[in-house]
Amino acid sequence: MKTRREIIRIILTGGGSAGHVTPLLAIAEALSEANPTIEYLFVGVRQGMETQVVPRKGIKLRYACSRGMPERVFSYEMLRFLVILFFGIANALRILLSFRPKIIIASGGFSSAPSVFAAAVLKILSIGWWRIPVYIHEQNATPGRMNRFAARMASHIGVSHSTALSFFPSSKTKVVGYPVRVSFIKPDRQKARTQLQLSPEDEYLVVFGGSQGARTINRGIIDALPFLANRPRLHIFHACGTMSGIEYNALEDCRARLQTLPNQPTNYKIVEYAHDLPIHLAAADLVVIRAGAGSLLEICAAGLPAIVIPKANLPGDSQVANARELEKSQAIELFFEEPQWGEEGLIEAVSGEALAASIVNLLDNPQRRATLAEAAKRNGDLYAAQRIAQEVLRLIKKDISQTNIVPLPEPITNSSRYLNTLPTTPIALRRTVENLLNVRWEAAFDHGMIEAEELKLLPDLSYIRYRGAALLVNDNWKNRNEGVKILGLTRHHSKLDLLLKMLTDRTPASPLQRRLGGDFFQVGFIRRNIISALAFLGIWDERVQAAILFALKDPYYEVRSAALRLLRNKADLKCRETLVSAIRHCIADKNLEVKSEALHTFGYYGSPEDVLDAGHAYLLDFRVIVRIGLLRSWQALLSRERVMNDVMYEKLVEEMNSFLLPSVSVQPYFPLKEQYSRIHSMLLNREGS
Repeated sequence: MKTRREIIRIILTGGGSAGHVTPLLAIAEALSEANPTIEYLFVGVRQGMETQVVPRKGIKLRYACSRGMPERVFSYEMLRFLVILFFGIANALRILLSFRPKIIIASGGFSSAPSVFAAAVLKILSIGWWRIPVYIHEQNATPGRMNRFAARMASHIGVSHSTALSFFPSSKTKVVGYPVRVSFIKPDRQKARTQLQLSPEDEYLVVFGGSQGARTINRGIIDALPFLANRPRLHIFHACGTMSGIEYNALEDCRARLQTLPNQPTNYKIVEYAHDLPIHLAAADLVVIRAGAGSLLEICAAGLPAIVIPKANLPGDSQVANARELEKSQAIELFFEEPQWGEEGLIEAVSGEALAASIVNLLDNPQRRATLAEAAKRNGDLYAAQRIAQEVLRLIKKDISQTNIVPLPEPITNSSRYLNTLPTTPIALRRTVENLLNVRWEAAFDHGMIEAEELKLLPDLSYIRYRGAALLVNDNWKNRNEGVKILGLTRHHSKLDLLLKMLTDRTPASPLQRRLGGDFFQVGFIRRNIISALAFLGIWDERVQAAILFALKDPYYEVRSAALRLLRNKADLKCRETLVSAIRHCIADKNLEVKSEALHTFGYYGSPEDVLDAGHAYLLDFRVIVRIGLLRSWQALLSRERVMNDVMYEKLVEEMNSFLLPSVSVQPYFPLKEQYSRIHSMLLNREGS
C-alpha cells in the first residue's frame, strides 16, 4: 500500500462543458499509464458537465463557485462575476490546503479560474515558499479570455494549435496537440455495429452538438428528417444535449418540434447525453457535429467523415477558426449557420432541407467520405495526452526514466492562412474589407453600388459574408452594426430581406436601454447604417421602396436623413404620390438636418411648381443649413431640364433674387455662396444657349 508521501496528488480543473472536461480525463488516462501512483481530485462547478462525467471515471469531485467573465468591464455583471470569483478562490484555497497537490492541470474556462488564482494567492501569502505549478492546456485555435489572463500565473502552457502560440509567452508555451481518450483512438467498427444491431447495409448517422447541445443543430436535423425519410436503411442517433434552462430546454424543444412533423420518423433515436459516444462514433458512416476543439479532434483521431457546423459569435470566433483550419486540408465539410427571422426574432438557424441535401450527398458518395476520413486521420494526433503527461511529470520533477512513457512524434503544427489574412474582431474585419475595396463606409451614398469587379479584391468572399451575416444575431449592438456594414460592403444580396426586417423592426429596447435614450432593440445607428448598406447593395425594388417610406417616419433623425439621401440616388425612378407626400412631410420636420435633406431630395422628385412653392418659405430663413438644402433643391430641379419650361425658369430667377445670400458660416469657404454661384451659372448657361 502506497503511503500518502509516495502518492502523487494532482488537481484537475476546468469544466462547464464536456469540451473542458474530456481533455483532462484523457490527460489523466495518460498520466496513470505512465505512473500509477497518482491520486486525482477534480475541481469544477456544480452546474457543469463534470457533475455527470467525472464520477463515472472514479475521480473525486469538489466544487469552487465561478461563472463566465462578462464582456463589459464596467457593468453590474462584472461586479457580480468578481464577487462570485472571490468566494470561488476562497473555496479553492481550502481545497489546496487540504489536498496539497503537486500540480494543477487546468483546461481553461471559468471553472478553472478559482483553482489557478488560488495557487497564485497561496504563493503570495507564503512569500514564494509554497509554489504549486500550474499547467494550462488551451484547446482552441483562438484562446478564450480566461486562459489568456490565467497564463500569467501558469508554469507551462500547452496548446493544440500553433495559431494559439502568439497569444501566450513564448518562453513557457509549446504545441502539444489535443488530448484524446483512448476509446476514440482505437475504435472497433464491427464490434460497435454488432452492439448497436446494425447490418452491413445500414447507414448510421450520428448527430451531436456538444455536451449541452446546439439549438441550431437540434432543430436543423429534425427539420431535415422529412427530407431523409426516403432512406429506410438510414439510422440516426441524435444526442441533443443537457441544456435545461428557462429560455431553452434541449430535449423538450426537440420533442415538441418532432410533434410538428407530418410523419413521425423511424430509425431515429434521441438522447440527452451519450456516455457511450465512442461506440456510436465507431459505428458511424457520417457525423454532424459542432466545431468545438474536442469534437473536431476526436473525430479526426477516429478518422470519421463529418459535416461541421460551427457556432458563430464566440469570443475570438474560436469554433469557426477551428473548423476552417480543418476545412483547408479537406478533412471536413463545413456548413455554416444562417441568420433567420423566427418567433424569437433574429436567430441563428440551420436549414433542414440544405442539411439533408449535404447528408444525402455524402452518404451517396462513399469515395468522398473516404477522402474526408483519410484527411481527418492525417489531422488527428494520437499522442497528445502522452506528450502532456511528460510535461506534467517534468514540472513535478518526477524521473521520466522510471515511467512507461517513450519518445513521441512531434505534434502537427499546421497554421491557418485564414487567421493570418482576415482578423476575427468585427471592426477589424470591416476595416480590412474597406481597405481592400479602397472605399470608406461613410462614402456609401457618394460611392453607390459596389461593383462585382471590386468584390474580386476580397479574399474568401463567402467567409466574409458569412461573418457579416452571423454578426446580425450578436447580442452586442455594436457587433450587429458591424455586421450590417460588412453585408453592405460585400453586396450580400441574399440577406436583403433580413436587413429590411431589421430596419422596420420595432421590438422595444430593454428597460435599461430606454433609460439611456434607446428606442428599439435595433438601435438608431443600426437602422441608419442599413440604409447606407442599401446604397452599396444597389437594389431598388418594391420591398426596398416600402422600407424607405417606413424609414422616412423613423423616430431617429439620422435614419430619416439617410433615407432621403438614398432616395436621391434613385431619383431616376418614377415618382409616386405617396413618396412625394412623405418627402413633403419631412420638409416640415423640426430637425434641421432632415429639413435640409428633404428640401434637397424634393428637387429630384417634385414638380417644378411644387419644388418652388415648397422652398419659398425658406428664402429668408436665418439657418444656413436650411438655405443650403433649398439651393441644392433648385440645382436638382435644373438638372431635370425636361421638366422646366420658360415660365419656371423665370420664376426660379425671381426666387434667386429674393434669396438671402449672406452666410454666418465660420468655415474657411462659403458653401452657401458656392452653391448659389453654381445655380447662377446654370441659369446663365441656359440663357446663353
